[in-house]
Amino acid sequence: MPQQNKSPLFDRIHIAPSVPTPPGRLRDAVLRHLSRLPRALRTLWAQHPRGVMAVDASAASAYLAEPTYWRHLHTAGLLLWHVDDVMQRREAFWEVVGAWLDHWLGSDATGAFFSEGARAPFVPEDAARRWQDVLALGYAEDLLGTQEPATLFRRGFARLMVSPRELDIADPQMARWFRTVVLNEAFWRAVQGVEK
Repeated sequence: MPQQNKSPLFDRIHIAPSVPTPPGRLRDAVLRHLSRLPRALRTLWAQHPRGVMAVDASAASAYLAEPTYWRHLHTAGLLLWHVDDVMQRREAFWEVVGAWLDHWLGSDATGAFFSEGARAPFVPEDAARRWQDVLALGYAEDLLGTQEPATLFRRGFARLMVSPRELDIADPQMARWFRTVVLNEAFWRAVQGVEK
């Protein structure tokens, strides 16, 4: 990737040496997926002390909120993907991103999760109230196979990214919430203004 076009998230992605797919190809795949997120979100993510990403051939995909070691890294808020989830199983890829966003919106990724009822200072009260309204309706529970709020958040986000029509039909309120908050460029630009 030419230096002038390098994504701000490029250096946040670590690839295990044991991964059979060429590291450049994996990094490009991760960046291609993440390019669907608002530019302001990606810029803030690149500046955040948490939210480091790693791809491995032997670890299951997960978001690791607590301090952890992965290879040479010691970090908290690690997005860890199995190589297959980057290259083939996109819903699993997006579930990990959804869990990171849940943590970020809940406490700026330092404590509680948004789905648990927490709210980072940059999240408007109205956005938090509307999310609670979405949960109370419960329309997506059958589609997503859960009633647990954190799982609903990450699976709902992943389903929107992979099969938006399914979520639009099952739970239009949830789909609208993700589009007007998490996937909204203006929301993240406002966050940039708050954090300056």
